[in-house]
Amino acid sequence: MKNTPKTKTQLMEELKKLRQRISELEQLETERKQREEEIQTQKAYLDQLFEGAPEGIVMADKEGHVLRVNSEFTKLFGYEIDEIQGQSLDKLIVPENHYEDAYSTTKKVARGEIVAFEALRKRKDGTHINVSVLASPIILDGELLAVYGIYRDISKRKKAEKKIEDSLKDKEVLLREIHHRVKNNLQIISSLLKLQSQYLEDKRYVDILKNSQNRIKSISLIHEMLYQSKHLSKINFKKYIGTLTNYLFRSCWDSPGKIALKIESGNVSLPVDSAIPCGLIIHELISNSLKHAFPDGKEGEIKIALHSINEKDIKLVVSDDGVGIPEDLDFRNTKSLGLHLVTILAEDQLRGEIKLDRNKGTEFQIKLKDVK
Repeated sequence: MKNTPKTKTQLMEELKKLRQRISELEQLETERKQREEEIQTQKAYLDQLFEGAPEGIVMADKEGHVLRVNSEFTKLFGYEIDEIQGQSLDKLIVPENHYEDAYSTTKKVARGEIVAFEALRKRKDGTHINVSVLASPIILDGELLAVYGIYRDISKRKKAEKKIEDSLKDKEVLLREIHHRVKNNLQIISSLLKLQSQYLEDKRYVDILKNSQNRIKSISLIHEMLYQSKHLSKINFKKYIGTLTNYLFRSCWDSPGKIALKIESGNVSLPVDSAIPCGLIIHELISNSLKHAFPDGKEGEIKIALHSINEKDIKLVVSDDGVGIPEDLDFRNTKSLGLHLVTILAEDQLRGEIKLDRNKGTEFQIKLKDVK
């Protein structure tokens, strides 16, 4: 059976389709070349970025063997490229006693985490350097292909930090010594007052000197606690209240067993500039209660409550269930030096507010501002 010859029209149609197909192929080839050029351009850009980075960069396979490093990495660790290629990265730059930490980091990156940390690493000559590291996985279609790490030498920064840390330690030692010497000097002054009182016959003057000794002691206790504290900027005021009141009960009251003491205090820490006037306020109010609230051996209770109002302010309440302050006595205008001191310290120095409640014995409510 003979093939039927194609007509001219059919041939022209096929030729048209062929030319169209050739045009499509040429277009595809042009697009392919453009994509290749784009890929080459991107590769050149990435290569330049990789090689020109100021940090050391390494790329390793998922087993941790080096695939590629930049010149900064070789400078940082002292290796030639051919000494690194294909080698285990951890064995090259991780000190033996840091293997466990390095392995833990590798596991995190293998799980897809980006990890940033600071560590000690070793150079080819065995010297150690401090580096900051950013380790990140390269994942395609959910599979870990490789990891890369960016290393920056932070040895100079670490040396500077160590210098600052040593300087701070020296200053801390000096500051502790200052608190210790202040405490000792205050104790010397207190001893001089005690010695002076032995030459006085008038009990009024003896009492005045004893009150001054107790005030000095309340200040001395703060410096002693700061000297012993881990934190030189603030003291645990609850602990201070307990120490101060224990001293006052022994110093001001002949039969301390008849007076109960109750302390309610939150976790309040105060700097020395606030702690000293607060301590003096408590000293004056407790001393006043011990001396005047329970005459003729009367039994009773003294209560101290200290709580934070907010981040800066506190509320201090000192009360007793004794005989109370006379109704006609204005504590702001009295000949009592102690109550006068309380007013000055609370209202003028600490910008606080004082209220006196006489309903059940005596209760001083004091709000102190910006003391923490």
